[in-house]
Amino acid sequence: MRMLKNIKKILLCGVCFIGVTYIYTQFSPVDFINSNQVFSTNSADLITQIILQNDNNFTVDDSLDHGIPFTHPKKQNEQFYVRSAFRISNTTIRLTILRNLYNRRLLYYKFGSATGSVQQICNLKGCRNTYAPNCRIVGIIGVIKIEPRINESQSDTIQLWSTKGEEITLPIIDVRPREPVHKLAVCLQTIFLHDETSVFIQFFEHWIAHGATKFYIYRQNYAQHVQYILDFYSSHPGLDVEYVDWSELPSNDTHNPNELLFRTEVYMGVFDCLHRARYTAKYVAQLDLDEVLMVGNTDLIRHLDTLYEKHPNLATVQIKSRKAEFINYDWLLLRDFRNMTFSGFHQLSVETKLFPPPAYSKLIHRPERVINGHHHLFTEGELIPGGRGVKYRMMVANEANLQIIHLRRERDNLFKTKTMRKSEILKPLAQKWEVSFKKHIQDYSGPSEITPNSNMKKVEKCRKKLNDNTRSSLIAVKMRLLKALAPLFLLFSSSFCAVNRENHFGEPCALCECFIEYSDRDVGMGRMPFKVVTNSYDVTEDKCLAGCLQDSACKMAVYGFVGGRSVFSCEYYDLIDVQKPIYAPYTNIYLKRTSTCQKEMSKYPPVQIAQNDVIPQMNEEVSARKSRFMRMNQRTNPFAIGK
Repeated sequence: MRMLKNIKKILLCGVCFIGVTYIYTQFSPVDFINSNQVFSTNSADLITQIILQNDNNFTVDDSLDHGIPFTHPKKQNEQFYVRSAFRISNTTIRLTILRNLYNRRLLYYKFGSATGSVQQICNLKGCRNTYAPNCRIVGIIGVIKIEPRINESQSDTIQLWSTKGEEITLPIIDVRPREPVHKLAVCLQTIFLHDETSVFIQFFEHWIAHGATKFYIYRQNYAQHVQYILDFYSSHPGLDVEYVDWSELPSNDTHNPNELLFRTEVYMGVFDCLHRARYTAKYVAQLDLDEVLMVGNTDLIRHLDTLYEKHPNLATVQIKSRKAEFINYDWLLLRDFRNMTFSGFHQLSVETKLFPPPAYSKLIHRPERVINGHHHLFTEGELIPGGRGVKYRMMVANEANLQIIHLRRERDNLFKTKTMRKSEILKPLAQKWEVSFKKHIQDYSGPSEITPNSNMKKVEKCRKKLNDNTRSSLIAVKMRLLKALAPLFLLFSSSFCAVNRENHFGEPCALCECFIEYSDRDVGMGRMPFKVVTNSYDVTEDKCLAGCLQDSACKMAVYGFVGGRSVFSCEYYDLIDVQKPIYAPYTNIYLKRTSTCQKEMSKYPPVQIAQNDVIPQMNEEVSARKSRFMRMNQRTNPFAIGK
């Protein structure tokens, strides 16, 4: 029983399960990752499964072992999962692959008369996801180089196999250079555990207003009434909605690789979508379902045309983001999506500060210029033709021209929102969406009933726990989960998640009482730290402050959410200087109090300090960061509240 297997997962990688009626996509038991049958679980009996659609996809045979993928290895961590094959040029094919981090087996191919081994390249730097290190199923880019003489082959399939494994045949998606059909496409991250419908209407109307005509909808499981919305827009004239079923990996009672995936392996989903969109769309937006893109004094496509014409070597535009929340508006009251209204967008509570990239930032690409996939970071560009080894690059958009308003239906608890104000910043856009939606819905005759659920609150709670605790031992995680398994089997409605991340700003600071805090401020340019903590991504606010308290020479600390690959920074100063602080969102100055701190310090391990030989380089990075914020503070922002 597949649903029972899904319920029994021991979740070590930040995946949440909520008991709810879902449309569910599944993998073929002995084949590659593909768009297999879609199932629904009856709300009265969560084990009952009914085939709803996609009858032309692979048939799932219950008599087969769902834990055996096509390679049939003796060791479970030597499996490969291949989703797609893209022919990006006459001489290169790329594959979307998931495999265990420690899998060192070779993958072989046959294309026409050519055979060989597949080059395996990590999608993320270092392969391992530093945000969720326990997630050992990672994304791999498979690269196949084809001899020019093979170009004459008209084969539209490729054969793949591993050592002692079965051979499979994979269809090739041709994305070689041609004139794009669409100006703007949107890649939507894999939908999973979703039961809220109004956000999908917001998503489509928002992007239709920006001129998008192509939508890639990656999906895994969601409530039945979500499909009504998708069907409504997929049948809309002028829109091309392409579904990509990103189902769970095949599993059995003793082995479930989905336990080792980070959020359906979102990064390879981005890679897959960008390659799927090559030369189909000129621009591809990579934003979340609940994010709204604000454009300055022109329309989006015209602005992108101007930007890319001005910067011919540009691959990706990174866009800063800020949060917003609805004010006393309950989306669960909606019972029929025909009655959808956008009045809730007219007045919002909006953050006055933008997060420093890459935090919450999102991307717009020229897809044919990008190699790797990430939803916040630009990782690597393609080689520029005739550029003598130079690659396409990324730039951060000026927030006066492009910025994102992140509108969660449930409050995001990852970071504190200290400075939020009421605003009507989205009211003009919402009024346009309202007119457009009423026009679209008037001729619709399909089902529109909604059965609201509150499961998104549970998902958000799970997400918060995931980010609250880090580097917990696997034994401790298993023990906590085993204690929770009994109510899980009885109720089929519990929410579980791996809690394996440390607190940064998400919980109250225990040691802040021992300091005088200057919020959203950095030390001025005239002063550099005498010590800088290395590996600061793993250092929480309390750990940083503990290091200062344990060092008699430290008089002042700076801890901040600074972006970049380290994300966080922890710096110590031997002199107090707050005469000319720099405004820097999510970066705080902490002055050590003269009175002795009475807090227990033994639970805080010593932080690792940078060696003297790298201090000059790290001070250059600190100086560059301060200079960047000083320049930003001098800019005029037309989106500023009250302007």
